[in-house]
Amino acid sequence: MRAGSLRHLVTIEEPVLTADGMGGFTEVWSEFTTTNASITQLKGEELLEHMKLGSNVSHRIWMRYQDGITAKMRIKHDDRTFRIIGNPRNPDERNKDLNIMAEEDTE
Repeated sequence: MRAGSLRHLVTIEEPVLTADGMGGFTEVWSEFTTTNASITQLKGEELLEHMKLGSNVSHRIWMRYQDGITAKMRIKHDDRTFRIIGNPRNPDERNKDLNIMAEEDTE
């Protein structure tokens, strides 16, 4: 992966349960890491293929390999939020890149 293609600064957040002071817990988002990534919107055949599988994937996010990123996390870029769909893929198990399929949260 060429560094020039990683033009988006993203923050990966993880859900954390915090005590609400009344005996319960509230889920809040905590920063896991900030890194550069490439965000591309799926088009044409790729989008149709994911729709056939019943997936709401709308974007592909590529970044350098980072251990610990899971489908429970989300990705923020500027004022946009992306939910990670499925487990991030580590192509060829070489720990160089992560390929993340995501759905943009439009709410």
